[in-house]
Amino acid sequence: MKVTLINPSSSLVPSGPVSTGPPVGLATIAAVLENQGIKVDITDMALFGRKIGDNEKLSLPGTDAVGISASMTSFFHQVVAISKALKQTDKDMPVILGGNHATFMHKEILRNYNFVDIIVLFEGEYVMLELTEALSGKKKLADVKGIAYRNKDGKVVVTDPAEKVKDLDILPMPARHLLPMEHYIEKKCWPGSIVTSRGCPYKCIFCSTSAFFGHKVRFHSIGRVLQEIRSLVEKHHIKQIHFNDDIFTFSRSRGIKLYEMIEKNFDIEWGCQTRVDHVDADLLSKMRKSGCGGLFFGMESASQVILDKCEKHQTVEQGRRAIKLTKELGINVEVSFILGLPGENHETIKNDLDFILETIPDRLILNLLVPYPGTILYENPQKFGIRILDEDWQYYTHAIPVTETRDLSWKDLLKARFLIEREYCKAKENYSKGHV
Repeated sequence: MKVTLINPSSSLVPSGPVSTGPPVGLATIAAVLENQGIKVDITDMALFGRKIGDNEKLSLPGTDAVGISASMTSFFHQVVAISKALKQTDKDMPVILGGNHATFMHKEILRNYNFVDIIVLFEGEYVMLELTEALSGKKKLADVKGIAYRNKDGKVVVTDPAEKVKDLDILPMPARHLLPMEHYIEKKCWPGSIVTSRGCPYKCIFCSTSAFFGHKVRFHSIGRVLQEIRSLVEKHHIKQIHFNDDIFTFSRSRGIKLYEMIEKNFDIEWGCQTRVDHVDADLLSKMRKSGCGGLFFGMESASQVILDKCEKHQTVEQGRRAIKLTKELGINVEVSFILGLPGENHETIKNDLDFILETIPDRLILNLLVPYPGTILYENPQKFGIRILDEDWQYYTHAIPVTETRDLSWKDLLKARFLIEREYCKAKENYSKGHV
């Protein structure tokens, strides 16, 4: 049997590469399948900006089943186009979706799109393996745990949940040999991406990731992480690693051991994302010594009222301190804010601007609120004073306003984004001149 896995592009981004790195999730699924003798291809359309037109046909000779990543909500238009194009060429080709968006919208997708056959719910590595057995006639589809599909009567069937992978080390390393690694390196699209843990204990109302992977954090062993770093360094000559964990510094003791081993064994620069309440001066110093050159903090708001409403469980002061400490150690700081969260008004926008001009991060990301399926916010926007303006998923990019608050219209939010960006750029330029 042969399976083709597809990473789609965005329908709104202009032609050209839009990839933020190799699709490590698909590559891990591919590795599991390959270990059982199944042939696998991976097509990363995002890397080359490849888009499928609404009436286009797509042929994959020799392929027996297709799995499409439907994690990013804003990419779903292309997921639909790819699925339709496959069925227009071969109506009997099994089309399987997986990822965050597909998981949380599985019933709607199966009811509205007859060219999607099966949806993998939550983590997909071993579910996909079982699915190949069912598609090969070795077991019944109804006996595969962790999927949704339509039966012969057109009714949506959801099977029993599949267990999450408790010991991440049983997963093989991502099948990067199926990816055009040289192109990620050439385009500087984070070719050295590694995921060392899954899960997040927090329940931020705007985030679907913790709902997808669960609230218990599971880790790869330090030995396994070092093995994957070594593979990237020796096989692909990569000198920059990016850890894609939700909270890379969640376990302080594990982190310290890992940083010491990285410093001892590798000459690399690395970056990660974490929370402002999960770093301190000593930890940051050890991170810097081991090669950490960049940190991403999801600050999201400089209003404590908003942070509390969103169940962020961090304080403005923690954010201020974390950014200051990180910058003092010479680590580049990237900070994100979400404009339009519950309780957002002109005063809270000013709080954000004042905080940004005070801390002046090395890079600022200003996102407009997106109510992702699977989030508490999407399920009950009225409770939080949020009005959803549009459910055309292709606009869920964080750059186009799709919500309003009680006090700010979508136009107000766009103006606020422009104002903060303008003032930040001016302040950063003045700050740089003063530190030459």
